[in-house]
Amino acid sequence: QQDVECHSKVVSAVLKLCERLHKDDESVTSLSEELQITALNLERRWHSIWLQSLEWQCRLEEAVSSRTVSD
Repeated sequence: QQDVECHSKVVSAVLKLCERLHKDDESVTSLSEELQITALNLERRWHSIWLQSLEWQCRLEEAVSSRTVSD
């Protein structure tokens, strides 16, 4: 979870850079659209990874707490 949180800053920086490039390069529509799609896909995939890491963290915490209770 901590590793995912650390990398979220990098992903956020890349998305901001893509947005800046998109604004600066609106004259080249095909490249601009491709950049937008790529950034959106990255954001969706990263969000999915982040949610999965939270889910696994919860599962591990539940397993540890149920094991502690049964011991």
